[in-house]
Amino acid sequence: MAIGASLLRKFIPGDALWFQIHRTLNILVVICTFIAFGLAVTAIHQETPSGYDPKHFNPSLADGHRTIGLVVVIFAFIQAVSGLLRPHLPRKPEPDAEVGEEQAPPEKSTARKTWEVGHRVLGFGVLGLCWYQVALGIHLYSVIFNSGNDETAMRAFYSTIGILGSVIFLGFMQAKLLTTKHPKQENKSGWTSKPNEAMRGSR
Repeated sequence: MAIGASLLRKFIPGDALWFQIHRTLNILVVICTFIAFGLAVTAIHQETPSGYDPKHFNPSLADGHRTIGLVVVIFAFIQAVSGLLRPHLPRKPEPDAEVGEEQAPPEKSTARKTWEVGHRVLGFGVLGLCWYQVALGIHLYSVIFNSGNDETAMRAFYSTIGILGSVIFLGFMQAKLLTTKHPKQENKSGWTSKPNEAMRGSR
């Protein structure tokens, strides 16, 4: 949903509401991830007989589920911190008082461009890893508690991500189509202005 808010920002009213939604959802994801991680580690520790090594993150156990969980927690934390410490966009200039034109803002810094690429790649990478981790967890749970029958749970899981993914993808493509049909003047810094705005105030 956090990625969806970013991709579908054109449908969200206001200049920064999409960002507030994106940031809030990301914070909630990190909090829930840490809670789930703590519960898993605690449960394994309690189930391990006294004097034995619980082998919390042994990659050879549970098809790597424990190790993948640790990797997800680390990457989620890095993603959240990098978002808080992101290089800022250049300041949007004020319109020219004489002609009413918006001045072209300075180009994004190299650090900002690099961060944007890394933030997106890591975000989609962690999302894919989480989906795999959930599917693996469902399978392991079914093996332990449900005689290996995971069809119903798997169908529900894949249906959920399929519906959400399809809605976000179709919305993103619709936004791209609208941009193509009704182009705006857009500079390299990401600021946009309508074509006729430059004519306002030029009387």
